[in-house]
Amino acid sequence: MDDFNDQAGTKEPFKRPDQFDKTTLNGRFRANGNLDWIEFVTLFGKVLTAVRPDIMFSSEHPRDLKEITGREIDTPIVTYRLKRKTISGREQKQRPRMLDSQPVRSTMIWGQKFDITAQFDCWERFNYKAEELVDVVEGIMRDYLWLFKKQGLVDAFYLERFQDRTIESWKEKVVNRSVQYHVIIEHLQPEPIVNIKDIKIQSVTDVNDRGDQYPPIIVWNDQDPFYDWLLRILKNQQQS
Repeated sequence: MDDFNDQAGTKEPFKRPDQFDKTTLNGRFRANGNLDWIEFVTLFGKVLTAVRPDIMFSSEHPRDLKEITGREIDTPIVTYRLKRKTISGREQKQRPRMLDSQPVRSTMIWGQKFDITAQFDCWERFNYKAEELVDVVEGIMRDYLWLFKKQGLVDAFYLERFQDRTIESWKEKVVNRSVQYHVIIEHLQPEPIVNIKDIKIQSVTDVNDRGDQYPPIIVWNDQDPFYDWLLRILKNQQQS
């Protein structure tokens, strides 16, 4: 269960969103990494509860929160759901994003973007309060989108606000309003690349103890930590 009200302040005080440094690079925000779906909603929940500590933010339906938390749950509550996830544009597979070149071992960064339909469900006692709660959610997405993008979100766009009649209330006199966003995330996958210093082919006339010829052997950079291991594997294959 993701109860951000309970998590707040357990490790270190959470700075208010307006206290973050808006460092820019060439007029654009410099991202600190990349955010997947869970990391995005986690950050969103921390910002929301920093701005409005009275709001409970969770992935669980409110009717299940009492059993999970062991206490009576009351409004205001905001829950979130991933309604749909598809590939973004024509990126049907990972593509190279960046090469981090090092003397011995380099790293290729592969990435793939995804489109997500994110839904936030707002629960309150009265209709006007539910509308006000949606305004708070929309305000967070509008005013702190720069923060989400700085932390690695690709982008987010407003879709629609509506009353989701498929959601069942867990008690009387509780109403719901929902808002959906088109959220773009990017999955990044590092791939280590062993640098080859040079390649040498041994003479095919070399023989082992059984009189068999050696196959060609690739000689890797002897500074690489995998050099000895690769050499043993190659020799074992030759002697088998």
